[in-house]
Formats: sequence, structure tokens, C-alpha cells
Amino acid sequence: MYVDPGIDTSASNLKWVLPYCKPDLPRVVGALLLFIANNTMALTIPILSGIIVDRVIVGGHADELPRLCGLMILMTIIRVGARYGYQMWMERFGQNSVYRLVSDEYEKLHELDFTYFNHTRTGDIMSRLTSDTDAIRHCLSWVSYQIADCVVMFVGALCVMFAIDWRLALVLACITPFIFVLTRGLSTHAHPLFFSIRNSLASLNSMVEENIEGNRVVKAFVREPYETEKFDEHNDDYMQRNMALAYNSRKYMPWLDGLGFSLQLITLGLGGFLVIKGYMTLGNLVSFNSFLWMIDGPVRQSGWLINDWQRFNASCIKIRKLLTEQPRIVEKPDAAEAVIDALAGRTVVAFRGEMGAGKTTLIGAILDRLGSADTVTSPTFALVNQYDTAGGRPVFHFDFYRIDRIEEAYDFGYEEYFYSGNLCLVEWPEKIEELLPDDTMTVRIRVDGPEQRTLFID
Repeated sequence: MYVDPGIDTSASNLKWVLPYCKPDLPRVVGALLLFIANNTMALTIPILSGIIVDRVIVGGHADELPRLCGLMILMTIIRVGARYGYQMWMERFGQNSVYRLVSDEYEKLHELDFTYFNHTRTGDIMSRLTSDTDAIRHCLSWVSYQIADCVVMFVGALCVMFAIDWRLALVLACITPFIFVLTRGLSTHAHPLFFSIRNSLASLNSMVEENIEGNRVVKAFVREPYETEKFDEHNDDYMQRNMALAYNSRKYMPWLDGLGFSLQLITLGLGGFLVIKGYMTLGNLVSFNSFLWMIDGPVRQSGWLINDWQRFNASCIKIRKLLTEQPRIVEKPDAAEAVIDALAGRTVVAFRGEMGAGKTTLIGAILDRLGSADTVTSPTFALVNQYDTAGGRPVFHFDFYRIDRIEEAYDFGYEEYFYSGNLCLVEWPEKIEELLPDDTMTVRIRVDGPEQRTLFID
């Protein structure tokens, strides 16, 4: 692993992610220098625009126009080049950091036993490797410099506006907090909606993935209409949660747009009055109007940046939980052999034990002894998985945890499996007790400790 997940588990999320970023920190220093150049040009260009208006348009010094326009073009080129440069460097910084993080996540998944995969949805695991890591990349690559850009531009623009005309700046400053409050309210209400959307998407992805894996069973028992109905329910839930987010935006955006328009109206109205009275020049009004958008943008964006920061923290918590997860089952090399030796011609084996006892782990070890090269996962949603063994005969792995009625087992066609003569390994047999054959072999797993199990074979 690139970073030991056990080091300083109490550290903040930002401090935790820093070791993954450390190799690329020199790139951040270079991006910072370009960032300074960009913002210097951004704060200078509006002032230069005002000078052009006052000196050339109002003052009639047409001979100064080529020099001033040339200077503005040069500043624009510097700004565009600097902005493109630090954005690309920050994107590379985020991508490299997340590359190391995803590598550690994938390595950790291979260290965990079947107990973890048995009780964790596939969609949730995929979310750790995709959407959660992307939220961290987004924060490192984009949110980081956007926060700095908002702070610098807001403070810088506000200082220049007060320097141009404190009266007009003071009036606008009285309205700006209302925009911030609305933006904060928008992001606060959007935050839980974002999380519900992500959870709904994870559930939807889990169902799709599990149906693809169990498509043979679905088709064999003509369960397509039932699975389609379940999918429609998940899909509808995902759609409704996205619509809730859209309704939340509709509640706030008209007010935000209205206040943004009021700032522009006040600038033109009051600013025009001050120009007429001679308290400020026309060029100053032009510059002031440009700086107005520089403070309006950061205030509007602040709520979304706060929300992105919350997403970053939530994603870090989920990934840190994965990286610090410990295997709960240590496989005994003789346990699987003991079960196989005890079969004595029996083909149905009922595995009994509490949640997390290690039933799927033991079944995986048994299949490994039988020469199966397949990856063993619990068929929680598909009900049954089929594995091929070295002898050429299939082994069927059942999990009845999620059935609510024994009639579901009848619909499933259990007898075609239990009386086929092929080995059937059954988890949660308590749900179908009366359907088990008389000669069913029972394997009980007792949990004696976090890494200790006792096996009873009947």
C-alpha cells in the first residue's frame, strides 16, 4: 500500500488524505504561482478598462488607445495562460492522488474475507471505488483552488470597490449578505438530497449487477417481469430523488437571480447618479460594474463549495472505514476438508450460524478444495450461484436470507436442485426448514471471538 491506513486513525480527513498528495505537492507550488499571476491580472484588467474609458473615450486621448489595448491584450493572454496552467496542474495533482488511493482500496478489498462481501452491497463497494474517490478528486483538483479564488477575488474586488467609491460599495455590501444566506440555504437543503441520490444510485447499481450475475436463474424460472418491476421501483426512486433536488433549486434560484439583478440595477442607478453629480468618473463606474460580478460570483458559489466540501468529508469517512476494515474470519486449513470428508454421499449441506459467522467464507474454502476457480460470493439477491469444479460437476450455492415466504422457494424450483444429485450448499436454511431433504448434513458455526470459530458437523 502507498499509505498505512492504521497510522493516525484519529486525524482529520484533510490530514488523512495528505500522504496520498505528498508526492505531487511541488506541482501545487507551481500552480500557486500561476494562480497569483491569474488573479493579479483579473483584478487589474477592470481598472485598465476604466482608464480606457476616462482617457480615450471621455478625455479624447485617442493616441493612447493602441498602447492601452495592447497592454490589456497582454494581460488577458497572461491570465488565460496562467489559469489554464494551474487548472491542468491541479487536475494532475488530484488524479495522481486518487490513483494512489484507489490502488490502496483495491488492495484492501483483496485482504478482506467473504464475510465483508456477504454483508456489503456490491453497489456500495463500487461507490467507494468510483463516486467517493471522484468526490475526493473533485475537491483536490477543483474545489481547492475555487475556494482560494473566491476568497481572493471577493476580498480584492471589495477593497477596490471601496477605493473607487465607498458610498456605492457600502450600499451593495448591505445586499450581498442576503445572497449568501440564500446560497447557504440552497446548499444546506441540497446536501441530504445529494446523499439520498447517491444511496439510491448505489442500490440501483447493485440490483443491475446482481441481475446480470444471476441472469441464468432469472431466465430459467421466467422471472423477467418480477425483476423488471423491482428495477422500475428502484429507478423511480432514483428519479424522484433527482426531482426533489430540482424542486429545491427552483425554490431558491428565482430569489438569487432577483437579488443579482438588484445589484446590477443599484450599480447602474446610483452609480449613474454619482457620475452625473461628479462624485465618480464614467470609467470608475465601468470598473466598479466589473468588480460587482467578481463579488457576486463567489457569494453565489460559496454554498456549492461548502456542499462539495461536505461531500469530500463524507467520502473520506466511507473510504477510511473500508481501508481500516479487518478480516473477521481466519480460514482454518482443515475446516473445509472436514466438511468434505463428512459428506458420506450426502449432497445437501445446511450451514447454520449468526450473521457474520463465516458461512460464505467456509463455502468458498470448500469450493477451492473441490477445484473451483470461480470467485465465491453470497447469492443474497439471486438466491443461487452455480460453480464449476475440477470434476466437471456443478455445485450450487444458496442463500435464503432475503426470502419472506416459503412459497418463494416453491416458485424458485428448489427440488430440481436438492434432488439432482449435485452438491448443494445452503445458507440460512432456517427460512426453508421443511423443504430440506431428510439426509441433509448440518454444519454449525459458533462465534467464539472476532477471529475464532468452532465448527460442529452433524
